[in-house]
Amino acid sequence: FNTGMTGYQEVFTDPSYYGQILVMTTSHIGNYGVNPEEVESETVKIAGLVTKKFANNFSRASGVSDLQDYLVANDKVGITDIDTRSLVRHIRHKGAMNAIISSEILDEKILQKQVKEVPSMDGLE
Repeated sequence: FNTGMTGYQEVFTDPSYYGQILVMTTSHIGNYGVNPEEVESETVKIAGLVTKKFANNFSRASGVSDLQDYLVANDKVGITDIDTRSLVRHIRHKGAMNAIISSEILDEKILQKQVKEVPSMDGLE
């Protein structure tokens, strides 16, 4: 998870988050858009995004596109309207764990089966 209030695009492209579903705890994500000059690497490294509120429009003059288009262009999925602070408390209490987000498969049993096939995170925290 990340508690930063700014710099979400830099976080999404930070290699240290490679393959992780990132939980952003700040209230609004996407409100200033994206700019190709504000990256830490050439590609988005996160596997998915979890937010409390996701802004569909951006207001910054130097923004080139909105975050939704950026995630779609990079083949990343996200979910919103999640109590991210509660989720982070759970992660802090239980430790890092495997998770799955899908916008294509909606069958919970199939998703549970898929997440069980992901290698264990033991020792990776």
